[in-house]
This record gives sequence, structure tokens and C-alpha cells, in this order.
Amino acid sequence: NYDTSNGRFTAPVAGKYFFWAYIIYNDTGATTQSVHWKKNGSRVIDMHFCSNGGQWDGATYAGTLDMAASDYMTFNHSACACHGGSWSHIGGWLLH
Repeated sequence: NYDTSNGRFTAPVAGKYFFWAYIIYNDTGATTQSVHWKKNGSRVIDMHFCSNGGQWDGATYAGTLDMAASDYMTFNHSACACHGGSWSHIGGWLLH
């Protein structure tokens, strides 16, 4: 139920969903970075981590969230350089 054209996961049914993210990131300075999960456009989960300054590092988040049918989740990050392709991943599924 993930739409690659708009970056949304839409819940097909109401229930508790498990979401996770693994991000490989880099930044040119030692700063705090943020990754945000948004439910229906509002931030519901924030993941904060510190950059080493010019080095690649990784961060992981996992959690559960109640969703109604047709609720949607999006995932975005602050201005850090997040590595795409097969290096960074997000996912989610219905628990019950």
C-alpha cells in the first residue's frame, strides 16, 4: 500500500501498524539531524541523531502507531545527506 508517486503509505484497514526506518546519513558539520514520520500530514514520530561531521553513519527507528482505514504516513528528513538506493530503508505493516 505504498505509492511511489507521492511517497505515501495508506492504511488499507484500521489497526495498529509497525513502522521502521534505517537511514545512512552524512553532514558536513557536527549537527543534530531529524527524521520525521507524518500521519495525514502531521508529525507524529521524530527521530533525532547527531552527525559526525563529514562521515557516514547510521540511525534506526522502530515503533507502533494506531491508524484508521485510509490514514496515510509519509517519511522525510531534515537537510542531512541521506544515502538512498539499497543503503537506507523504510517499512511498515499491520500488526492487528
